[in-house]
Amino acid sequence: MIANNQSGTSVDEIADGIFRIHTPVQIEGAGGFSFNQYLIADDEPLLFHTGPRKLFPLVLEAVNSVIPAATLRHVGFSHFEADECGSLNEWLAAAPRSAPLCGALAAVPGGGRVLVETVTPSAERIGTLAAGRRVRYRLGRRT
Repeated sequence: MIANNQSGTSVDEIADGIFRIHTPVQIEGAGGFSFNQYLIADDEPLLFHTGPRKLFPLVLEAVNSVIPAATLRHVGFSHFEADECGSLNEWLAAAPRSAPLCGALAAVPGGGRVLVETVTPSAERIGTLAAGRRVRYRLGRRT
């Protein structure tokens, strides 16, 4: 389903309750490129990868086409780069009950955690996933 006709941002359910948000972009001199986020719509919804800050309004619109964005509980990203967590602060503001969820490297003091703590000073709100360690986060039917 197209969430925004002008940008071409689309939302596709790729599995039961799991959605891919896709935004195509043109990069001058480089051709086409795209950004993807994944939304798990469950009791405690999770958005994986925020996208760059500039795309926040489009991704917000896409999430709102599936669930109210304010109901997000987890905002996850794999590593610390603009396309993975560039609009993290905007998501934490749009979904006040949400908490960041990232890999251990992105959460180390002086690394990604500095950005997270500027918005989320309470360290217990930051969920981290260590390599080789399984951490269970309650999403609902999907843990």
